[in-house]
Amino acid sequence: MSEEINLQQISYQIQQLQQQLQIIEQQFIELSILKDALDEIKNSDKKDSLIPIGPGVFVKGKLEDKSKVIMNIGSDIFMEKNIDEAKELIEKQLKETKEVALELEDELNHQLSHIQGIE
Repeated sequence: MSEEINLQQISYQIQQLQQQLQIIEQQFIELSILKDALDEIKNSDKKDSLIPIGPGVFVKGKLEDKSKVIMNIGSDIFMEKNIDEAKELIEKQLKETKEVALELEDELNHQLSHIQGIE
């Protein structure tokens, strides 16, 4: 009976780890897209842009100053950064996200091997 409970607990932990890993992978994708968008803004001569105001909703706008962006740096604190500073911050976040993903994958593999030992 306790082996069955242990198996259920491990299965639940595996599901939780898989969900966390999916969230981390989505964050990594979003950060990568953001980094690419900053490169595109920096290297583009276009001033016209579509500015998102909600999921799937945009307004047309003009980029007056393409050299700076305003970023949320945490706890809803916003700061003006130049494009290169913003990219550095995003690259740091990408690195941290990848490290967290590797830790989650290691823990997931550990739990999977543990569950195989029980079965």
